[in-house]
Amino acid sequence: MWLDKVAEKLQDRQYSSVGQFVSDIHLIFENCATFNRDNEFGQTGARLRQLFDEEFQHVFSVKN
Repeated sequence: MWLDKVAEKLQDRQYSSVGQFVSDIHLIFENCATFNRDNEFGQTGARLRQLFDEEFQHVFSVKN
């Protein structure tokens, strides 16, 4: 999975749920971690995943 593919799927309305979108984004981060374990790209990917998850929780949190 890569970002251009996610963008294409968004434009073509191929996601039937937010969860499918999030799964693809997480797959990108998992691939980054797998193939960049010992370099700065792996570290950057880990930080971006953390930021994505934090922002996702903030945006989609249910408030009373």
